[in-house]
Amino acid sequence: MVFHFISTKELRKAIPKTWSHELIKLYAKLDAPDLATLSKQIDRWLVDRPRDPNLWLAASQLAKRDELWTQAKQFLERSIDNKESALAYNELGLILLALGQEDEAIKAFNKALDLNKNQ
Repeated sequence: MVFHFISTKELRKAIPKTWSHELIKLYAKLDAPDLATLSKQIDRWLVDRPRDPNLWLAASQLAKRDELWTQAKQFLERSIDNKESALAYNELGLILLALGQEDEAIKAFNKALDLNKNQ
């Protein structure tokens, strides 16, 4: 999929129309205006879509970028509760490593590998 240049404002309008995983993922990678503003928007979307694993994953990625490791972990766990994915378990493993929880990180990485095998 090819994306033309899209502003933060356009992206905020497009996401609720499609709830596209790709657009949500792109939103979590934005640099502007700031992480807090991006996180607040994700929080607002989660009020209406609390079972959307892609929104929880994006919330986790923003928290991780802000080095809010415990919050990032909690958001990933919510994402996984709604839909298991290798990507979410891999992200969880990285966060657990950052938190010094190596045994738990290994379990998360192994779960990601198992899910990849079964796809």
